[in-house]
Amino acid sequence: MRLRKRKNFDRRWAAVPPQYCEQQPETRRGRWRGQWPSLRLEIGCGKGLYLSRQAALHPRCLFIGVERDPSAALMAMELAARQGLTNAVFIHGDAQCLPLWFSENELDRIDILFCDPWPETRYAKRRLTNRRHLAAVLPLLRKDGLLCFRTDNEALFDYSLKELEAVGLHPVSATRNLHGGEPEPGESMTGYEQQFVAQGKPILQAKCTAGRTAALAT
Repeated sequence: MRLRKRKNFDRRWAAVPPQYCEQQPETRRGRWRGQWPSLRLEIGCGKGLYLSRQAALHPRCLFIGVERDPSAALMAMELAARQGLTNAVFIHGDAQCLPLWFSENELDRIDILFCDPWPETRYAKRRLTNRRHLAAVLPLLRKDGLLCFRTDNEALFDYSLKELEAVGLHPVSATRNLHGGEPEPGESMTGYEQQFVAQGKPILQAKCTAGRTAALAT
């Protein structure tokens, strides 16, 4: 859902410290890692709550958030700046450009969290977990890298598991009730996720790699 343009948007955007806004990501293609031992990308990072939380938990990883909605991207950058994070950077742009911004095998993990389900079948190709999108993103992930998909939509989850398998990604862990057991160490909730959990809605998650498969937990 596109956000209404934030008040004083232009002034606030100009005030964002430059280290949080990568305006020419294509110039860093193949050179993102630098001194960072791990690179993690969130596609559709929204207001940046999850990314900022993860960056605080994992200070030795560089977290890169891509968001096409300008108001959401602004809020994500402002949040990271308020927290003084040194390992978070954001790209305002469309995920279709990812192969222009990252080289093959450059990323250690990709997160696709609570993306638009596009429930009508005729719009299936717009889903971020459609095999066409996944096939474009997969080469950017290191051979032993991880893709994490999370949603509250069971139909989208079932669809996405098939699409992930179609491009050679297999679940190493999967669950239809992420918060029904012990918390995952080193993981955080998104803003949407907090709302859904408070409402008692189950959260579905699959972590995938191009390696072995795992049985789906209940």
